[in-house]
Amino acid sequence: MNRLLKDKALLELAVLFEELKRRGIKIGAMPSEIIETIPLSQFDQDLGPLESLVFYLHHDKKQPIEKIAHDLLRHYQTIWTTHRLVAKKPKVEYPLTDKEKKILKNMDIASKAGILIPLNIFYSRKLSIFESLVKYLRENLGLNYHNIGVLLHRDERTIWTMAKRAEIKLNAKA
Repeated sequence: MNRLLKDKALLELAVLFEELKRRGIKIGAMPSEIIETIPLSQFDQDLGPLESLVFYLHHDKKQPIEKIAHDLLRHYQTIWTTHRLVAKKPKVEYPLTDKEKKILKNMDIASKAGILIPLNIFYSRKLSIFESLVKYLRENLGLNYHNIGVLLHRDERTIWTMAKRAEIKLNAKA
């Protein structure tokens, strides 16, 4: 089984586990143990999506820059430069707003850290990091543009634009 098919199967399994977890059904191995994930809360800083991803993988997961570049199919210099720029930026974390609390309550999740994004959605160059994230939140979690915008601290028109770009890119490749 090639890597792409394996990642797709693991993603489908992770989504199934999340649905079972949401319904209160206990299962031994949860998705974060099967497939690497990143909490959505990593993307609500004053960093771009690639910066947030590189920061998380290098600082929290202790992955070397070479591995990050290889997995994300990005050039080593791009990841190294991104990492260097992120290190200079102050880390700002937003407290949960009332709108975010309402969205999370409707999803039966306590915090944004409870929304886990599979890392393998970023392992393709067809879409940008942000487009991949928006596409995943829209299609797999069923969030609308407004709710994605609230959770990511972005305008919903920006989210709509990212979703449409992803749709156009994927349809053009087909």
